[in-house]
Amino acid sequence: MTPKGKLAPRLIPLASFAMLIVALVAVNVLAAFVPLQLDVTEEGLYTLSKGTRQVLSGIKDPITLKLYYSQNLPDIPVAFTTYSTKVVELLHEYESAAPAHRLRLEIYDPAPDTDEEEWATRYGLSPARLPNGNSLYFGLVVVAADHEATVPFFDPRREKFLEYDISEAIARVQEDKQPKIGVISYLPIGAAGPRFPGQPQNNWAILQDLQKSFEVQQLDPSTLVEVPADLRLLLVVHPRVVPPRLSYALDQFVLRGGKMIVLVDPNSRIDASGGGRYGAPTNSSLDELFKAWGIKFDKMQIVGDTQLATRVNSGQFGLIDYPIWITVTPKYLNRGQVITSELEELTFIDSGRFETTPNFKLSFTPLVSSSTQSGMVDFGTVRLFTPLQISQAIKPDGKTKVLAALVSGKFPTAYPDGPPAPAQGAKFSKEEQAQLDARAGHQLKEAKAETSVVLIGDADFIADQFSVQQVNFFGNVVTRPINDNLSLVLNAAEFLSGNQALIHIRSRGKFSRPFTRVAALQARAAARYNQQEQRLSDKLDEVKKKLSELERQRPKGSDLMLSPAQMDAVRQYRLEEQRTRHALREVRKVLRQDIEQLGNLLLALNLLAVPLLVAGAGFVIILRRSRRSGGRR
Repeated sequence: MTPKGKLAPRLIPLASFAMLIVALVAVNVLAAFVPLQLDVTEEGLYTLSKGTRQVLSGIKDPITLKLYYSQNLPDIPVAFTTYSTKVVELLHEYESAAPAHRLRLEIYDPAPDTDEEEWATRYGLSPARLPNGNSLYFGLVVVAADHEATVPFFDPRREKFLEYDISEAIARVQEDKQPKIGVISYLPIGAAGPRFPGQPQNNWAILQDLQKSFEVQQLDPSTLVEVPADLRLLLVVHPRVVPPRLSYALDQFVLRGGKMIVLVDPNSRIDASGGGRYGAPTNSSLDELFKAWGIKFDKMQIVGDTQLATRVNSGQFGLIDYPIWITVTPKYLNRGQVITSELEELTFIDSGRFETTPNFKLSFTPLVSSSTQSGMVDFGTVRLFTPLQISQAIKPDGKTKVLAALVSGKFPTAYPDGPPAPAQGAKFSKEEQAQLDARAGHQLKEAKAETSVVLIGDADFIADQFSVQQVNFFGNVVTRPINDNLSLVLNAAEFLSGNQALIHIRSRGKFSRPFTRVAALQARAAARYNQQEQRLSDKLDEVKKKLSELERQRPKGSDLMLSPAQMDAVRQYRLEEQRTRHALREVRKVLRQDIEQLGNLLLALNLLAVPLLVAGAGFVIILRRSRRSGGRR
């Protein structure tokens, strides 16, 4: 054989490998021009949602998206470099999904001392101050005709809400006039609301979010005689004091077709933090209206759920599962209702429950429920006892409790005999008295049409401390949701006001994957710990009683501080205490071992599962080929 003939077989593998490399490069180059993608995440995190496509399909006037990103600055954090790629790709997705020529993306680099930087400042974008002193712009301006909306800054820590922020801005510029809603609040939700001593008077995050989509009018409950006719929706927060004229105004608002979101509370911790200025007790309800509607809400009873208890630091007892602070998971949310269909987690703080009475004639749809491992605890117990004692007072009855509900239909009036008489000692101005006299002549005694009211058994859950985290990020104060509490209220507002497209986007996707088995192990160990703690407390009480009895039996005039019997009892108690504390340490030790074993198993699966699958598949292929060739190579 010639040298040339010997060389040819050796070149075949090299040529095959070279052709493979060329093919891979060609496929990647061609893929860049083919508008195809595959999103294999569980919730489709990287695919435009149904709500976004609804927003884009409704575009009438051409819209320009202006992204301002300081991409050429030195020392940009890696997180921004990676996140900026995701934002740009998502904006291109918007451009492709919108009707032809209705949405155009423009990208600007606002370098220092340039026209682009001046425009970014005019639009109100908020730059981040880098450690080297440079200003990093990373925001979006949405322009349609003479309307503008902005996303001042894209924070990577708000990645979960990236699509919502963009879609909400696009939806905002398409509205000629924002829907108008009213807010009646006995909590310091906004600067125009009630003022608690010693508390900063800033708008809560819930009010700021409402103001993005609605024209919000704060109403004073102490002077309100009639709900303005131009309000589409009314948000009532913690109605602790409801004079007859206010109750009547709400009654008439619902009868003429107005929609409401009502947040009542059997124990408002935010109200209690006001220093008692607003009186005690700090619970709330709409007693007259609920009675007429056939709704039962006991404002002296609080729901406790041992299965959905929130883990808190109790100080004296360390980390415990606090059953009256309920962390609601998707299993207990009504997935068939648009208000709660996209939510993932809610945290209710001392919530009450809703029930229907025998005279109920409306439609009652639960939105948020407890588990069957729930029971009721009274207001006094919560106020006076320790967290551990409260946990022990919860007696599950095997029934779920409705924490939030949607009530619909033609609501009956709570005042069939006419407007209520003014409360004793109530004084009105001439204008208020004129309004009272005028409305007496056009009272509604039955509903004009069907309407809807959303009832939520907790008011504290929308407070900033229970719903958001505010962090200073390179000079920008960024508000980051820690759960879906605000989304529940915002979804309800958009649903009742008719703007439902954004509901499918706000709480879409779950970027974190909690270890549910680890949580179950911790909950099981916590239950055992509480039982051990209770036994220890009981033994301590018994020894104290025994010591008291022995002390009474001590001979009069004796100078001994402790009798031999008392000393023996003390020694026995200390030995029992040591044994119990040792048992508690064993519980924690076993818990850690179970968690570590589970973690090691997951690590082994992550490291070995894929290689083993590939090796197994390769072995099967080789075995089949070997059988086909009869063992020949």
